[in-house]
Amino acid sequence: EWRLDRSVRFWNPAAERIFGYTHDEVASGDAFPLIVDEASAEIVDRVWAQLLEQSGGVNLINTNRTKDGRVIQCHWYSCPLTDCEGRVAAVVSFAEDITETVRAQQELRRANDRLREVVNKLPVIVWAFDEDLVPVLWNEHAERITGYPPERIIGNPRVLELLYPDEQERLACIQGWAELDFGDYDEIERPIVCADGSVRRILWSNIAARCPMPGWRAWGIGVDVTDRHEVFVALRESEKRYRDIIENANLAGIIVDTRGHILFVNEFFEGLTGWSADEVLGEHFSAVIADDPPTEGLFDTDAFRSRMEGRLRTKTGDPRTIIWTQSRLHTPGGEPAGVCALGMDVTDHRRVQAELAEYRDHLEQLVQERTAALVESQRKLEDAERLASMGRLAAGLSHDLGNMLLPVRCHLDTIGETHLEPRAREALGAVRAGIDFLGQLGDGLALLGDRPDDPKSWCDACCDRFTIDEWWRGVRGLLERTVPRHIGFTASIPSDLPGVCAPRHLLTRAVLNLLVNAVEAIDRAGLEDGRIVLEAGPGDGAAVLTVTDNGPGLPDDVARHAREPFFTTKTRTLSTGLGLSVVDGFARSVGGRFEITSPPAGGTSARLEIPAVDRAGGAGSGPRVEIRIPDKRLASLCEELLGSMGCIVTEDGVSPPPDFTVVLKDGGSVPDNQERRLILVDPSAGMEGMRRALTR
Repeated sequence: EWRLDRSVRFWNPAAERIFGYTHDEVASGDAFPLIVDEASAEIVDRVWAQLLEQSGGVNLINTNRTKDGRVIQCHWYSCPLTDCEGRVAAVVSFAEDITETVRAQQELRRANDRLREVVNKLPVIVWAFDEDLVPVLWNEHAERITGYPPERIIGNPRVLELLYPDEQERLACIQGWAELDFGDYDEIERPIVCADGSVRRILWSNIAARCPMPGWRAWGIGVDVTDRHEVFVALRESEKRYRDIIENANLAGIIVDTRGHILFVNEFFEGLTGWSADEVLGEHFSAVIADDPPTEGLFDTDAFRSRMEGRLRTKTGDPRTIIWTQSRLHTPGGEPAGVCALGMDVTDHRRVQAELAEYRDHLEQLVQERTAALVESQRKLEDAERLASMGRLAAGLSHDLGNMLLPVRCHLDTIGETHLEPRAREALGAVRAGIDFLGQLGDGLALLGDRPDDPKSWCDACCDRFTIDEWWRGVRGLLERTVPRHIGFTASIPSDLPGVCAPRHLLTRAVLNLLVNAVEAIDRAGLEDGRIVLEAGPGDGAAVLTVTDNGPGLPDDVARHAREPFFTTKTRTLSTGLGLSVVDGFARSVGGRFEITSPPAGGTSARLEIPAVDRAGGAGSGPRVEIRIPDKRLASLCEELLGSMGCIVTEDGVSPPPDFTVVLKDGGSVPDNQERRLILVDPSAGMEGMRRALTR
């Protein structure tokens, strides 16, 4: 209760709890400034004046402040009290703290706004009917699909006449819904007429019972499936035309399901095989075609081949040669449904071809074979000369590097024998570690030295028996330096892998080529997080080396030709000259395999398999040969070529004496024992000429 000076006469405990002030704190003077917010002061003054003028009680919601400074919302009802003479003696007020109620209402309004926005932005039609089946919701997507704005739909009791102007269609819609007692349904497809007169097919669903909303008797979504419907219609027409083609084509037509059971054969198939459609439908194709041996990929959805040649036996047992052209069949969901094949009978054509082949000129065939052999020999010689140049350069670098490091090591050892301070001795150790690394790098370069590159000469006689771990310790410095610092490189080489038998220098060259290719692929793609991984592991009776990068990968057309000699899609920078063909040739020469895979997500994985062998080696059992050539490189080359032929290379003076002696054609010492047979080699004839001389 307020006095006329706005001081408090009565202040109950609830007022104290709401505003925080005690009765004594508000009873001594004007209490309005204590509890009225400045923004509401003017309104409160105006209401107070109305109360003093006895204009009646006032119902008001305004902003108040509590003693601890909080802003609250209060609902006030005030009324003047008069004395016996009718004059205002005091004012009584009832106040309710509705702060939480106001906040909840605000949150509810915001939630409704957000829900309305979400409904409007959904890419499906969202609709709702009230209890009288009058539309109360029609979102923006519904307007985009139908062309009808919300103001023409919401509140319109004749909305079905807009969407279904055809009376029969409208009655069918209402009757179907009524049979469901206007309850829930899922994906009922109906055509509607849009504002522009076009027809769209909508898949309607009602979910009011599953998700009830106050005041809504029915609501749900609609999905525009017009395009899908048109595709299905076009698909049915296409299937009809396809069947007509198969029926009328002069080719054997057959359709089987995914299990190989025959679903359809055309008249030409019946006439060719002697089987009627009634006899073969539902049977497995193998029981009818009787292809022995079965043609791989025929009517197989997994190992599918679009075109192949196979054999077919008719009902009477006669064999026929058929060229099949296949295509996969799929369900509307994209799942395999079977295979459709058309077969051309080429039995007579193949017989004529075979007869013509018997009369082909034999001399022309020999000329072609000899020409191909000469071309191949020339190609191999060119390849060998290119690789020999790189080998000589690597051997020279290794030799010069060793010559330079020898005196440095000697001086370091001399310095190490003197009295040095701990820091100086630590620095000396760091220098020695660097020299050791350079020595290791030189050893790796030596493995790229000049060796024979004819795959026929890569055999046990010129191979080392070693483990991948031993090989890695020798070439680690060389290969790690091949990968630039801006590309991450990791190597995982276990020590427990089986031994292999292969030329070390060729294995090094093969892995070097794979690393160079990976580096160039990453650099061309401009990747900032390029990574290369070299891994070794056991395989099925083999040791496996894998080089994997995260570059852009290889397209299918590039992958098909990647192992061909001199095939490239880039300008060569760091390369051995033959790229992946060298790796493939090396793998084949040692009885291994080389595979390249490039998944759709990107990156390339090169897998090199080398057959595993026992570490113990066996000696050759061929003729004994002594080499008397002063040039150590030529002598080493002859030794490896002879080893590839199964010969045993001996030294002078050993017993028993050799069967052959190898000397230079122009010069060289001839043994005294004239009973030995001489092999004269001419270095100017090149490696191929030397190999021919040794072979003869």
